[in-house]
Amino acid sequence: MTELFGLPAHPFLVHAAVVLTPLIAVVTAIAMIRPVWRVRAGWWIVAAGVFAQICLLLAKSSGEAFQEAIDLPVERHATLAETTVVLGFLFVAATAAAVFLSRRRVRAVRRDGSGEDWASPASTSAAAVSVLMAVLLVVWVARTGHTGAEVVWDGVLPGS
Repeated sequence: MTELFGLPAHPFLVHAAVVLTPLIAVVTAIAMIRPVWRVRAGWWIVAAGVFAQICLLLAKSSGEAFQEAIDLPVERHATLAETTVVLGFLFVAATAAAVFLSRRRVRAVRRDGSGEDWASPASTSAAAVSVLMAVLLVVWVARTGHTGAEVVWDGVLPGS
């Protein structure tokens, strides 16, 4: 995808990734705090994570096409973008694992009638990894966006 509305697609798609990905990561991290929240938010947060990942992939793909059309030094930006996409995949995988394990635990608790202990070591660990991936993803989205902005605005703003 190289163009939207006759303009380069990358600036449009980047804004979706830069706004939605951190928002979804923060909401997911909050949902991971308590097992009951993981279960209730369930597959909705996983679907939101997949949507954020699609935004990241579209932004990266359009950026590669845009890089071919312009002559700017974007190697560092491109490297950070690749890492961001990988972190996005890990974030979605950890979130899906945490939701799956939490929901599985709830079914087991309801079957044996052992009470409200919804947390298991596996679901808690997966939730912790999901939160860690959420934090790393937000940091890498910010770093990637910042290096992209530096490429675009270098020498344009007063004092640059």
